[in-house]
Amino acid sequence: MQRYEIQIPESVLKWLKKHFNKTQIRNWYKKVKKLEEHPGVYGKPLRRPAAGLWEFRFDRRWRTFMK
Repeated sequence: MQRYEIQIPESVLKWLKKHFNKTQIRNWYKKVKKLEEHPGVYGKPLRRPAAGLWEFRFDRRWRTFMK
């Protein structure tokens, strides 16, 4: 099975630490780890004009975009 590598920019990590509590950060990381193994199951491909990007939702409130 192919495994993907997710790179999180330092600016995103700073933003997470500022706006999320520890439990939310831990749950977000768990979701990201699942995406590394099965991006098609947990992520959603976007259509035009954002074709080529994927998203996943977190806590019904947040969306994360990835290439």
